[in-house]
Amino acid sequence: MNAAKKQKRYKWGFLGYGQVAREHMAGAVLNNVDSELFAVASQSHYQDSTIEATHRFSRYEDVINHPDIDIVYIALPNTMHVTWTIKALQAGKHVLCEKPIAMTVAEVEQVIKTSAETGYKVMEGFMYRYSNRMKRLEEVLATGQIGEITYIQSNFFSLRSRIAGIRADASLGGGSLWDLGCYPVSLIIALFGAAEGSLPKIQTMGTMEKDIDTYLSGNLGFSQGKIGTFSAGWISDVRDITTMIIGSRGIIEIRRLFNWAEGSMSVISESGQQDYVLPAEDPFAPEVASFLSHIEDGTALAMPLTESKYLAAVMQQIGDHLVS
Repeated sequence: MNAAKKQKRYKWGFLGYGQVAREHMAGAVLNNVDSELFAVASQSHYQDSTIEATHRFSRYEDVINHPDIDIVYIALPNTMHVTWTIKALQAGKHVLCEKPIAMTVAEVEQVIKTSAETGYKVMEGFMYRYSNRMKRLEEVLATGQIGEITYIQSNFFSLRSRIAGIRADASLGGGSLWDLGCYPVSLIIALFGAAEGSLPKIQTMGTMEKDIDTYLSGNLGFSQGKIGTFSAGWISDVRDITTMIIGSRGIIEIRRLFNWAEGSMSVISESGQQDYVLPAEDPFAPEVASFLSHIEDGTALAMPLTESKYLAAVMQQIGDHLVS
């Protein structure tokens, strides 16, 4: 079977219907001309009549085994991602799985192996990698204005009130590292490069409450003196999503790189300072479009599974090094 055949419309089935799936991914699928929100499986929301899907189920198996569904979107608790990704692949579906696709290197390897064996595609859902603001950052870096990047400092602090539900449940992969810290860590890896087999040196410290890290900070030391510093967690009643990139000839400062609300970027060099507004946007729409292109034409993903594997290795070590 040619798993990458072109077709007029792809039918999507959702596993889970939490806030991101409900408020962002559903709209991205509904507004894509090549997509149809065909089914949603949710143990808590399946009776919700406002769901704009042809079918609503309470059992996840009903989605992955439905013969009409082409793509499964997984928005379940972190510890359930690998199991249902593999089940969906084996059932003949492409899979877009919310980050983290897996919490260990072995699990990512299992996903890569299953994807290769079945011929169906997998994408890890780091939506910011497909955003206009990320593209703008990449364009600025490509000009060489700030020279060679030596240091990156990136934060993702969300609201203290969000320490609840699955985020506060260690058995479901909760904690600020996997919920928030993976964003700045993934950015650092993306900009410094994921050199497989050569992991950075790691220092990290965090604060633990009820078996989960509520906030943490750490350093990643790469070759040639490159350093990435990351911080994340739930501390305040206001968010802080800021990144600073220092190069040999200048600095870039960015607000809300990992978000969709209006942000800003400043490029500072010897010739002066340039300020840019980063308009509010929907990064989930280009994420969906990119996955469809990957399925149909083999277009490279902004974050391939080889990078997901490297990220998982680094995240594992950060967790192992976490000192309260």
